[in-house]
Amino acid sequence: MLASDIINTALTILGVLAAGETPATEDYTYALAVLNTLLENWNVQGLQIFTITNFQNVLTTAKQAYTMGPNGDFNTTRPVRIERANTLRAGVTRPLRMVDAAGWAAILSRSASDALQTVLYNDNSFDANGCTTLRFWPIPNDGASTADLFVWAQLGDGFALGDTVSFPPGYLKAIQYNLAVDLAPAFGRPLDPTVAQSAALALQQLRAINIAVATETEARPPLQPPPAPVAPPNPQQ
Repeated sequence: MLASDIINTALTILGVLAAGETPATEDYTYALAVLNTLLENWNVQGLQIFTITNFQNVLTTAKQAYTMGPNGDFNTTRPVRIERANTLRAGVTRPLRMVDAAGWAAILSRSASDALQTVLYNDNSFDANGCTTLRFWPIPNDGASTADLFVWAQLGDGFALGDTVSFPPGYLKAIQYNLAVDLAPAFGRPLDPTVAQSAALALQQLRAINIAVATETEARPPLQPPPAPVAPPNPQQ
C-alpha cells in the first residue's frame, strides 16, 4: 500500500471521492501534509507506539557526543524517547543511568575518560539535520564499547505520496478514519457521526492492544490510560 492509497481511502470515507477516483494534485499535497502531521503527533504519544526497537552503535575512542538521527553519528530515525540504555562490552551488558540536564550538569568531571561508561544524557535537541545529541560519561578511552539503546518505534518519518507504507494490525483503519476526521473541515464536509465514532473506536482499540503487549512483553513499563477527569466540587453543597 502507498501513502496515496491511505489518502484516497480517507477522502472516500468522507464522500469527497467516489471509489476508484483520485484527488487533484493540490488536494493530494494538503492531505499528505495532514497525514504526516497526524503520524508525527501519534509518534509522541506512548499509547500509539506499538513496540520498543533496539538500536546499537559502537562508541568511538575519545568521543563523548554523538548525533542521533538521519545521517548522524548514529544514523537512524531521531528517537522521540529512549526507554532504556546499556553499554555492551566483551559480551557483558551494563545499564546506563539516563540523566536530564540537571543530572548532566551535576557531573563535575565531565571530561573524565574510562573504558566503562555509566551515564547517558540525551539533550533532546533538534538540529538542522533533525538529530538529537547523546553524551556518554566517562568518555570512552577505547573502541570496545557499544551503545545499546531501546527507543520508541516510529509510525512514519515524513511520507511521500509514492512511499510504500506498512503498519501493524489495527493501525490502518485507525489512521484512515482519523485522517478523514482531520480532513473534513478543509474539504467542507460535515463529519458523519458514524465516521467520528469509527475513528475514536479504532484508536481506542489499538491503544488497548499496545497496553496489553507492553504489559505482557515487559518491553517497557505498562502504559496506562490517562485518569478520568475529576468533577469540580459543587459550591452549593
